[in-house]
Amino acid sequence: MQDTVVLDFHGPFSWTAEEPEDSVLYTAVAEQHGIYMWGFPAEQKHLIVYVGITSRSFRRRMQEHLENQMAGQYNVYYPDKLRHGNADRYAWRGIFGSAARKDISKFLCPDILLANLEHVRQVRFFLAPLEHTAHREMERIEAAISASLEKQGGLAAAVKEKFNVSPSLPGEEEFLVTIPRSDDFLGLPREIRVVADKNG
Repeated sequence: MQDTVVLDFHGPFSWTAEEPEDSVLYTAVAEQHGIYMWGFPAEQKHLIVYVGITSRSFRRRMQEHLENQMAGQYNVYYPDKLRHGNADRYAWRGIFGSAARKDISKFLCPDILLANLEHVRQVRFFLAPLEHTAHREMERIEAAISASLEKQGGLAAAVKEKFNVSPSLPGEEEFLVTIPRSDDFLGLPREIRVVADKNG
């Protein structure tokens, strides 16, 4: 295991960009795999709402995400309300989570479909290739970033989607993650320590 992992985020990319170099599906880095984040422009930075990993190509994973987004599987935000942390920032709650809607047919409401198209247009993606990092280490980095955003408080903590992830297990070593472009994201520090399990 490396003592330090550098997350060199590329982006912002989008689903709807006309130029290949700006598209999360066609940019050259999309052929690689690693850590990725979803966000929306806010306060001249980006507000992260989701952190994920993939051991397949970013392109394949983002294609799956787009299919799920267009099928009502995921949350749909009103971007302007999201930027202010409003409780009513959701146009639609996806089928995952305790607040999930059970009747997917309601997703076909014209207002919700239009809101989803705007969500798809405005969401931005950042990709950090990790070609030589094991999947389990990527899981720990994903968890550490999520925990760090929540710990920062404020808007970054209020809007980030929360999932059950475990940053460490008994026997796993501590290491440092550095994010050179941290200033581009609300609430994301330049360094995050992925701690060892105290019971390990």
